[in-house]
Amino acid sequence: MKLSRNRRNRLEAAALVVLLLIVAVLLCGACSGEQNVKKELAVVTHVVSKGETLWTIAEKYITPDRYMPEFIEGIYELNYDRVFVEREKNGAPRKSVYPGDRLEIRYWQVKKD
Repeated sequence: MKLSRNRRNRLEAAALVVLLLIVAVLLCGACSGEQNVKKELAVVTHVVSKGETLWTIAEKYITPDRYMPEFIEGIYELNYDRVFVEREKNGAPRKSVYPGDRLEIRYWQVKKD
């Protein structure tokens, strides 16, 4: 089957566009550097200061890929047995922190070479 010159040119142009799109996608993936980002688990002990809340503490450690309420819940659960359980049994508000509390916080940070 012989294609008209106009149709053949359109097919060649379409094939070239598809090829360019594939190359662009591959280059964008290579340039983003996301594939080579290395993260390591950081563990810190945060001593609560006057006026701090779990929210303000979490703001210091959260990474952009995390959702704040889930991150706060993670801090709470990690420290529940050591910090929160007795206090809440005695009627303190859930997730309340007090100056001097020592909270363990775990978060992922970009590893620096």
